[in-house]
Amino acid sequence: MIPSKISAFVMHNIAITTLLCSSGAMAACKFDYGHSEQTLNFGASLGSESMPVPRDAPIGTVIFTQRLSARDPYFKCNATTKYGLTMNPALGTPASDTTYPLGKTGLSFRIGTGKPELPYLPNSVDLLPGDYRTGMEAFTLEIIKTEELISETPVPAGLLGNFQTTDLVFIKFNLINPINLNAASCKSPNVSVQNG
Repeated sequence: MIPSKISAFVMHNIAITTLLCSSGAMAACKFDYGHSEQTLNFGASLGSESMPVPRDAPIGTVIFTQRLSARDPYFKCNATTKYGLTMNPALGTPASDTTYPLGKTGLSFRIGTGKPELPYLPNSVDLLPGDYRTGMEAFTLEIIKTEELISETPVPAGLLGNFQTTDLVFIKFNLINPINLNAASCKSPNVSVQNG
């Protein structure tokens, strides 16, 4: 009878240990050294004014930029995970590895890192298990003309995306004011001038 009690006790402890370990293993990454999630709010200077965009601005023109500081997060991952910028799906799907649409406006955004080896936050790359810090202490929001502009289609304020691993958000990037395009600048009339 005693062996069965010991056996039941051992099995009970194994079950609890397995449960605790497996619930901890579900989170591939966690913050280290007291770091925690941060929020960067871009667009305070936009206000209610319209953003003028020259009618003949070529595709690829940066029409707005703002740089904000952040704390360089330290974190640890115990499994391979995805790492990069996860954009707000309400805005669309990534146009490239580092460019993200702002709805159906003809504008897109990217987040600069200030690091030559990784100038913009990527959509997603694999990150192996280990102890890390991002090495990034400032981020630059760039809004770019990526298509012909659709006038009078504002970009609403809200979440742009998260800099994160699969299960750990480092920084939430928000646009705190809507972007109102200046329709007049998008549709300014051509002026013909007679020569001499």
